[in-house]
Amino acid sequence: MRPPSMPSTGMGRGKTPFASGGTHRTAPGHVPIIAAGGEFLIHSDVVRDIGHGDISAGHKVLDKFVLNVRKKYAETLKKLPGPKK
Repeated sequence: MRPPSMPSTGMGRGKTPFASGGTHRTAPGHVPIIAAGGEFLIHSDVVRDIGHGDISAGHKVLDKFVLNVRKKYAETLKKLPGPKK
């Protein structure tokens, strides 16, 4: 079964495709975080939707997604020329 597509980031034409980083305000009892550039917070309801109602399955899908993106970046970086001397 194919997982649902990733939710829209709301970023339109001409805007950066990555998050710029920064802090996130949390509800009482939650751990505050500082997200790096390119990182996203995904609400637990969205993770559960990605897992078709199972939050653990949603985490597995997102973990696979991250590993695939890293693999693509590594392949691209290997093809780039080295530093200019």
